[in-house]
Amino acid sequence: MQLDDFTVCSLLTCSELRMSQNIHGLVSKNGLKLNPKVCNALVSAFSKHGEFEHAYKIFREMTVRNLISWNSILSGCVFNGLPLWGLEIFRNYTMSSSKEPDTYTLSIVLSICSSISSIRTRNLRSGFGSEIPLGNALITIEGIKAVRYFVAMKELGGALDPDKATFSAVLSACSHAGLVDEGRQIFSLMVEEYCVEP
Repeated sequence: MQLDDFTVCSLLTCSELRMSQNIHGLVSKNGLKLNPKVCNALVSAFSKHGEFEHAYKIFREMTVRNLISWNSILSGCVFNGLPLWGLEIFRNYTMSSSKEPDTYTLSIVLSICSSISSIRTRNLRSGFGSEIPLGNALITIEGIKAVRYFVAMKELGGALDPDKATFSAVLSACSHAGLVDEGRQIFSLMVEEYCVEP
């Protein structure tokens, strides 16, 4: 049986870790390793199974990356609880790609920023004593970034409007950063313009 990208991608969407590893071996032997669709599916599959370092290795070795490639690896960061790594990957994307991020990319980045704010808030509550002013400043910066990404996503408009998860992420970031006015504006927008129930 000859493997093609459609078959490989279909199998990877529903495979367990062992099967994903076997498929990866077959892909390497059959020359499909250069196919961006296949690589994106491998990145998603290994991320889904908690094998993020393996997914990242595949991503790094890709000779051609598209927006789906970047979204797959960023989603893997969120799924595996690696928001700082995700922010670094997004920074690399903005520096190396001529393509603008889409609303899905920005919603992932909002989740990353929200996670970072949440982590920093927990760490501060754990007692970093004299570093509290620094920590508060970092939380505020992450919240401001989340609001900026939300505004950029809204300005893109189009088919993908912010959904409940997007609003939840940006409102959480505002909450952690103490951005009360911004949070109120976004909440009003959520209820009045997008008709999303809290």
